Amino acid sequence: MDIRRMKLALTVDLMNLSLPQNPLLMAQKVMDRFRSEVGKFKGLFLTEKSAINYSFERQMAALQFERCTLSLELVTDIKSQVQYIQGFELKPI
Repeated sequence: MDIRRMKLALTVDLMNLSLPQNPLLMAQKVMDRFRSEVGKFKGLFLTEKSAINYSFERQMAALQFERCTLSLELVTDIKSQVQYIQGFELKPI
């Protein structure tokens, strides 16, 4: 499994993401390109949610695949419901 190549693909696609798109779906689509390495998608799990201030909240989500987990740190604008990925971590199982 080439973690470095997957992280690069995620980073490039996140930088080119237009705002109306859902960043979780985009991350899943990027990982689907590496299906032979990461395995089948098993599910999405929200692991943590907390308020940053009255306008924004922070969420931690995990995209679980057969051979790895992609953890995403999301910031959501409560008013517009637009989500931004602040960071991610890719861990092999």
